[in-house]
Amino acid sequence: MRHLLSLEGWTRDSLGELFDRVDHFDAKRGPRVDGAAALFFPPSSLRTGVSFERGAFEMGLQPITFPPETLDKSEDLADVAGYLSAWVQLMVVRHADISVLQRLADADVLPVTNAMTDVNHPCEVLSDLYALSQVTDPFSLRFLSVGADGNIARAWQEAAKSFGLSMTQSCPAELRVPGMSWGVTS
Repeated sequence: MRHLLSLEGWTRDSLGELFDRVDHFDAKRGPRVDGAAALFFPPSSLRTGVSFERGAFEMGLQPITFPPETLDKSEDLADVAGYLSAWVQLMVVRHADISVLQRLADADVLPVTNAMTDVNHPCEVLSDLYALSQVTDPFSLRFLSVGADGNIARAWQEAAKSFGLSMTQSCPAELRVPGMSWGVTS
């Protein structure tokens, strides 16, 4: 089962396959899926929440939205994923704690998509790369992350490693993403 918890382990080929699927959906030729998608989003998540709800609907899935706190319980998350699998075909989760998503994915009964955690935000980077691919070859570009260590910067670092992107971070030394190429700002 394929989960999207990070961009680690992705390849240029898998990225190309994803972009081909997006092109098919954009041209209204994507496959329709009968079923539902469990979406876990806080009410403040307007853009990402609406994007995933609309995307699920476009695929033929009924979006069923819950607040992410629904997953903050003593019940084993593998059990939660197991009983949700009777009614939904996938889970999209925005939750601060990536271990919540990992425990859902470990049940391996539903695909789990990371819609943002405190650790990373792979869908944000995938959408940026897709937008760039519509106008140029993103693999020929040099990327600069201006700002502190955070979920977006770490997702870009994952992308740089997986796809061989040229990536540099510019920020004060104490705000660096560990292991990312770095340049000083004054």
